[in-house]
Amino acid sequence: MDLKTHPLESREQSLSVGRLGACLVLVLATYTRFYGLTTPYLWYDEAFSVILSAYPPEFIWSITGRDIHPPLYYLLLHGWMEMVGQSVFAVRAFSAVAGIATVALGMWLMRLIASPKAALLAGLFLAFFPVAVRFSQEARMYAVLAVFLFGATVALVYWVKEPTRYRYLASYAVLMTASLYTHYYSVLCVLPHWLYLLLLRVYRPDEERYIARPAWWIANLSMAVLYIPWLFSLLDVITHFKNIQAAGSISWLLATTPYTFPSSIWAFLTLKKAHAVFWPIYWGLPLVIVIVAGWVTLFDRSRYKFYLLLGLYTFVPIVTLLLISLVVPTFMERYVVFAALGLPMILALAVIRVESFS
Repeated sequence: MDLKTHPLESREQSLSVGRLGACLVLVLATYTRFYGLTTPYLWYDEAFSVILSAYPPEFIWSITGRDIHPPLYYLLLHGWMEMVGQSVFAVRAFSAVAGIATVALGMWLMRLIASPKAALLAGLFLAFFPVAVRFSQEARMYAVLAVFLFGATVALVYWVKEPTRYRYLASYAVLMTASLYTHYYSVLCVLPHWLYLLLLRVYRPDEERYIARPAWWIANLSMAVLYIPWLFSLLDVITHFKNIQAAGSISWLLATTPYTFPSSIWAFLTLKKAHAVFWPIYWGLPLVIVIVAGWVTLFDRSRYKFYLLLGLYTFVPIVTLLLISLVVPTFMERYVVFAALGLPMILALAVIRVESFS
């Protein structure tokens, strides 16, 4: 008599294998982020983070009103240092933990929009993605920002699947507000979320009009209300930025050139600009990535077009900032690392799609 595995047992085995795979991916992510964490020593911006975060919270709130970044990262780092100390390892460990959490959230997101297999592959790519590892080892806000924005995107996916579950929108509003209090450029992530809901209405007119639902507007309005306490400080920041711009002291922000986009893609993948690379390869790699991303995201036949959401999340902030930089220099790769983290996830979807053809 043939023995057959019960469907429930098979499903439990699959879940167990998936959990084991996810744990192994997180172990790898932990290794890559904590390996060599104390080398080199803190550089200028990291030292600024530590010095500012050592002050009382009220001082942190006050002084960041005249800095170029909002206060939440410094406030969180202040609490972290109160618990674990101010050594190089301790302060960078905060970002390392955030980087590991981002890998976990990336797998969670991919499991929601694709499959467990795609989730594991995306997690593996994220665990070794150079720019993700790089900024998970720096005492700055970029790894923490990615946690908030990945988390907000997960909440958005849940809400699209179950639009009557308002707790998902509440989570979305809280996480997006936290991101806005962490870095001003996180507003660029609001754009792909709105654009996705608009395009979902265009592509699938039979679906609910998510973008017209009062709950969506209330969630975004609540974000604006929660941000009101910082608006007066933001005006000071804008004035301060204009002053240093007039004084010519923003040399770290360069104007956009034809080389900015391909150099940024190379920087995300290798941490180098790669100008010395043979020109067909220099231009060809970014072009291939764009074509693959378009193939994966624009030809998504699924009901909710979540691959499209991932593509928008990845490219809209980068392209928008590049266009703004044509007028006012505002572009820097580290400011859009949160968006670049979508690249390994899109690559994972491409690999799964190619595999399905074989």
